[in-house]
Amino acid sequence: MKIRRLGAVAAAVTAALFLAACGNGDTAAPENGGDATADAPAEETPGEEVPEDEVPAATGAEPTGHLRMGSMSIPSSWDHNGLSIGHDMTIMTAVFDTVLRYNPDGSVAPGIAESWEVSDDRLTITLNIRDGVNFTDGTPVDAEAVAANINRFRESSAVNLSMADYIADVTSEGSVVTITMSEPDPVILRNLAGPVGFLMAPSTFDAADAATNPVGSGPYILDVAGSTPGHSYTVTANPDYWDAANLDRFERMTMTFFEDAAALNNAILGGQIDVANVWGDQGVVPQFEDMGFNTAFILLDWFGYILFDRDGEVSPALADVRVRQAINYSLDRENILSVFNHGRGEVTNQIFGPYTTGFVPAILDRYPFDPARATELVQEAGFEGATISIIFSPAVDSGMADSIVQMMEDIGLNIDVTNAAPGELFNDIQTGRYSMFPMWLSTTNTWQQAQYSLSPTGLFNPFGSTAPEVADYLHTVQTGSDADAAQAAQDLSTWLVEEAWFAPIYFNRATAVFADWVSFTPLQINIMPPAYFLSPLS
Repeated sequence: MKIRRLGAVAAAVTAALFLAACGNGDTAAPENGGDATADAPAEETPGEEVPEDEVPAATGAEPTGHLRMGSMSIPSSWDHNGLSIGHDMTIMTAVFDTVLRYNPDGSVAPGIAESWEVSDDRLTITLNIRDGVNFTDGTPVDAEAVAANINRFRESSAVNLSMADYIADVTSEGSVVTITMSEPDPVILRNLAGPVGFLMAPSTFDAADAATNPVGSGPYILDVAGSTPGHSYTVTANPDYWDAANLDRFERMTMTFFEDAAALNNAILGGQIDVANVWGDQGVVPQFEDMGFNTAFILLDWFGYILFDRDGEVSPALADVRVRQAINYSLDRENILSVFNHGRGEVTNQIFGPYTTGFVPAILDRYPFDPARATELVQEAGFEGATISIIFSPAVDSGMADSIVQMMEDIGLNIDVTNAAPGELFNDIQTGRYSMFPMWLSTTNTWQQAQYSLSPTGLFNPFGSTAPEVADYLHTVQTGSDADAAQAAQDLSTWLVEEAWFAPIYFNRATAVFADWVSFTPLQINIMPPAYFLSPLS
């Protein structure tokens, strides 16, 4: 069994990646009931920037107000290698600057690197580091510090380590950082705005309290005394922040961790939270709107099952494509979306989103709800009564979980269910004890999705499974011309659907709520934005 061993990992729950691979760029998100999907991004164009007037304007006002954020994910460590998934990004970018920054559409903009160049062969990236920025301990955020941070990430056991798979070398000279790639990486610039680009003071790399007392150069500073590790973190405005004129800030921001969606939603309803991603029962969204909350929507994730154990190491039945196909036939996708997500999304059988090059509308009808055909396939494969192990995240609605398990048991499979303990989900996944896992994964970029779930070292591929066809298609997506890469993405998606490596159910309409005194700009690759897209309204 091939199991990827990880060091620090984060508390539950989902992806999105950082990417986990997400609005419009208005000062605030869409009006109540608005939809931020209209301008969803195409695949990444290196160096592309959103016009300046699409980024929220700052007034240079003094920090004001206390923003209370709710989350079902919270950093397990303030060592910058502890970032695991997209929902940690808000609080992490409060403390740490990044090499590049995101634009609202998911493309990249200057950060600590004020400009950059990518060679024609995409194997060399040159970053020009801005002058005069210091960490809060007074040490410089210079080219040497940037190179040291990226190299430290490469040598770590970070949960997102696959983001640096193709970085061969990082060096600095003067104010220039040079990144040498072993192969092209279509999302390397985006990753420099995320986990690969987080910057902590090198003077603290070996500090005993690096995980609890971070030293960054971001717009806020962690209030160690006012925080409870693993439960809530409070940050206060950095009085010496280098970019204060371009970012209106809160006096304080607090992120509080909730163990389940119902508790988080109740806290929003109770007026204890100002900003949050809505988990669990989407039927509460109209109640939030009635309370005066604004809402932002992004067709961000695919939700469904990752069939980890495609080689049958734990559950032999999953090595048979007929059983994997049967699972897909067993799912009443329309009913699941309607009942448990209040119709907020679009049914799918694919892991690549509708705005990516890998989406293939022509095969959306490949697995209609057909329990009779599913039962036949299980019997033909000789696996009637076979046991398949599933681990559930606390974020999955218990009624939906029970319903989907029943659908699979109705076709002759025995489903062994484990419910992950809060904070242990990602550790449990990486043990290789579980064959299937229901998850929301960001699906706004073909290559990013592949790195999460198809790469042999990907976070959501704990058995390291692969196939020659997958490797060939991904190589073309990575290195081919735009036309060839797009065709390979379509071919890969078709192959994955036919081989049933996954059992997607719907594209989720991710929802964030925010108080009417908060300026909130959704990120098209992650519904919860970086801290620099959150500010108090004047």
